[in-house]
Amino acid sequence: MDGRGCTRRGPCPQPVIARVRQDARVQQDERVRQRGTPPTPPYEGGACPEHGPGRRRALMLFANPLLLAGLALAGVPIIIHLLNRRRFVAIDWAPMHHLQMTLKTNRRRMRLEQLLLLLIRTLLVVLLILAVSRPIAGAAAGWFAGRGRIAQIIILDDSLSMGYEVSGTTAFGAARRALDALLEEVRPHDELTILTTSRATQPLVRQVHLTERGDLDAALAGLDVADDLSHWPSVLEAADAHLQSTDLKDRHVLLITDLRRAGWTGAVSTIAARWAEADVSCTIVNVAASDHDNVALGPIRRESAVALVSAPQRLSLAVRNDRPAPLEGATATLIVDGEKRSIALPDLAPQRHGTLHLTHTFRKAGEHIIRVVLPDDALAADNVQHAVVRVRSRLDIVLVDGAPSPMPFEGATDFLELAFTAGGQPWHVRHVPFNEWAPAQSAGADLTVLANVSEPGESAAAALEKHVERGMGLMIFMGDQVDPARYAAQLYRDAAGLLPARPESLHDEAIEGWQVEPLTGSPLQRLADLTSEPLSRIGAHRHMKIALPPETAAAERGAAPPGPTEADAARDRTRVLARWNHEAAMPAVVERRFGRGRVLLWTITADRKWSSWPLAPTFVLAMRETAMHVARRSADAEGIRAGGAMRVALPEAHAPVDAGVVTPDDEEAPRAARVEADELERPVIAFDQTRRAGIYEIRWNDAASGGAPHTRQVAVRPAFAESELDPVAEDVLRGWLAPIEPAIVRYGEDRADAQGAGRELWRHLAWLVLAMVMIETAFAVWVGRHR
Repeated sequence: MDGRGCTRRGPCPQPVIARVRQDARVQQDERVRQRGTPPTPPYEGGACPEHGPGRRRALMLFANPLLLAGLALAGVPIIIHLLNRRRFVAIDWAPMHHLQMTLKTNRRRMRLEQLLLLLIRTLLVVLLILAVSRPIAGAAAGWFAGRGRIAQIIILDDSLSMGYEVSGTTAFGAARRALDALLEEVRPHDELTILTTSRATQPLVRQVHLTERGDLDAALAGLDVADDLSHWPSVLEAADAHLQSTDLKDRHVLLITDLRRAGWTGAVSTIAARWAEADVSCTIVNVAASDHDNVALGPIRRESAVALVSAPQRLSLAVRNDRPAPLEGATATLIVDGEKRSIALPDLAPQRHGTLHLTHTFRKAGEHIIRVVLPDDALAADNVQHAVVRVRSRLDIVLVDGAPSPMPFEGATDFLELAFTAGGQPWHVRHVPFNEWAPAQSAGADLTVLANVSEPGESAAAALEKHVERGMGLMIFMGDQVDPARYAAQLYRDAAGLLPARPESLHDEAIEGWQVEPLTGSPLQRLADLTSEPLSRIGAHRHMKIALPPETAAAERGAAPPGPTEADAARDRTRVLARWNHEAAMPAVVERRFGRGRVLLWTITADRKWSSWPLAPTFVLAMRETAMHVARRSADAEGIRAGGAMRVALPEAHAPVDAGVVTPDDEEAPRAARVEADELERPVIAFDQTRRAGIYEIRWNDAASGGAPHTRQVAVRPAFAESELDPVAEDVLRGWLAPIEPAIVRYGEDRADAQGAGRELWRHLAWLVLAMVMIETAFAVWVGRHR
């Protein structure tokens, strides 16, 4: 072995091992011929099959090669030296005869010093020219420099941020040009796979040989930017699956991306470690623009889960200013069912975010489409947000009274009924004494309230769990008739039941004042927005002492175990919404999410027996707000993020067939959708092709109603996090991918190709030039000293 392609010293292994390898190679080529692909060419230069093929040659490339012509200036010091020698004419005069013997002994040393000074000055010029030419060490001769066959996997980032436009060119357009340059250097015997981040499990081409570009060009022609988030751990996992399916030893992964911080996490380290063990090389081509000039809209959030006819609906959107200049006096457009009106955006300093608050009143029931549109900027995809609001004609509430009374405002639910029916809004309230109530009466209700009920019973508790799991809201008020032990056994069930906390015992103590916790999406958010004075008037002389679930209590003490566990899920489901102004900060209202529904536990009564709060105006506000938040909501009330799975649950009475979805890219032709069943045996229409944001229309025929056609609209929102244009720090990214030491290359905006991967040396050369200048100055002074 001559060593030209092998880094192993000495001769290759014994002839027997070589024959075994040769036999394996013959078998591999036979498998390749059966697949109809070109056989593996012989290794160049007699490369060793074990160590030589596919390794990149270490070359020296230059980012500014034309400047290398300046190396001719290295001859300037030599020319000056020669000219200086010709300036002096040797004239013999009598005293010189006596000095010749002395000068003869120093002449050789002086000549050596002059030559060294000349060498230093020449080297200084050479280093300066090399530094400005920007040499790249360890660069490949082209994008792919393997000697044998290489399994090339190219990952093209088509996430939302790739639509950022500068001077009429998007980052995705630059990525496409880089991809075209890459494909020009892919050899016919290489194995090529191309993925996009939005469809990582569905490659454009998989393990093909690029003998003809026809099919590949057709696949590339339909590529565009998606509106979703690039989740790099899952994308690299998909690439790893393709790497494991190839028979080739030399494997290379190349990412074409804008390297935005969104989507990158430390989870990629696991994949990088596997690739390092398998000797997989990696190159990252950065096509991002250097500037940030963008204003982004966040998703449309609804403050209440229920929208009613003639009831104001409060909406909010996050607004982020990523421009270098302040955002002042800007406006957006609100479009509701095609009707437009201008709205003012909040003034924002550079790199700051704020909230846009909107209020709209719907005059009729049904589906309504809301759009909020920003003026055009460099990233158009995050300038529009959509929402579909399903407005109901009424809200169905069942009040279960455990202590009814014929006297006005003496029953357990009389003040609740007054609060829910005030104002003439379409709230349909049914008052049912507990001894006349059956769980079936709550089956279709949006909200059920239990007030001073002694115990629901085992069967009623099981029925309530089923209703809440399917989306019904439940509020529970305490009272003198409540049996804490029965509630704990039937409704709490060691934190597995409906109750968010375990009732323990009645506590007689005068307490006054609430502290509302500042929680996102809290039903008591409107109370938190009030001044402290109204909340300080909420008092009670008796309340039910409760015990939080162990996981929730541990989280509040800061002693929760780290890591994703069942305890973490329990903490997310159970929250303390308000506390009493007491040294023990005892919970006053606790919430729990149970299935698709929510449960609120109040530690006081809903009447005047334990508290005077029902007489205060804040009681009406609190009851109405909590009812709107806890009541049954649409499964897709918040919409779906682009790239996510669309699963729309229908009522049990429906039997959908021939389901399809019309996407924003289509006009009328629906794409096929699946009909499944969820854990509650309800029919579900499922659809996964949600790359683009906008309004999707689901169509189906209902076999339960004689095949009648039905439609439903669903909003798909762009990935707000993907519009954050801050780049991932290179040192952080290298730390996550440290085992494979990726080469990071910046793609030039004005070039149709890019430099091979490698490490630039101009900074090192600049320091070396500075050091040489100091050495030359010091040495020149020493040489010119008086002697």
